[in-house]
Amino acid sequence: MVHKKALQSGFFLPMILIIIAAFVLGFFAQSMLKNSNMKNNPLTTTDDKKPQVPLPTDLVKISGCIPFEGEHYVRPTDVPFGPFYVINDGKLMAIEYMFEEADIPGEKYAKMTFPDLIGYMQKNKLALKDIVNDSQSLSFDLKNANFTYSDLHWTAPHAGVVKPHFDLHFYFAPREEMQKVCPDSTIQDVLPEDLVKDILKSGVPLPK
Repeated sequence: MVHKKALQSGFFLPMILIIIAAFVLGFFAQSMLKNSNMKNNPLTTTDDKKPQVPLPTDLVKISGCIPFEGEHYVRPTDVPFGPFYVINDGKLMAIEYMFEEADIPGEKYAKMTFPDLIGYMQKNKLALKDIVNDSQSLSFDLKNANFTYSDLHWTAPHAGVVKPHFDLHFYFAPREEMQKVCPDSTIQDVLPEDLVKDILKSGVPLPK
């Protein structure tokens, strides 16, 4: 059992420091996203309204038109995280990143109670800066990109990422325009033809 004095000296001070660090990280989260760098995804603008995104020349199409998004393209070397380029009628609609829960920085710490976290830090001789630094490795290059909105949601496995994961979208088109993108696409329209054939051969019926 931990004594009261031990709690006061060994628990509350680090806890206060962690809370302060969490607020600081949250305050700077937006600027961190916009100022991070990734060589394969340069974003520049020619005016204040339309982002000009030079698309890589080695993109591979991995899906048909997904409702409310568009066709998905990616460089093979960028799988599984991305960036994925979402295109409809030749127009870049969004940039997407995909990652599993285990890929999120600091995920292991998020499941710890404060006493567990303090014990982990003491056992591994870690300072607060070590925990903070270990939680800042997932970044996205959105420099100068005037995206209209973003969303984060869970999705099942699909072409490009074969495990359940989270999709993070940064849209360049307004919501109203996205809602008009191929709303009637079927699973057969979205999946690669070879994959549809394999599913049909397996005896699993595809919904219409």
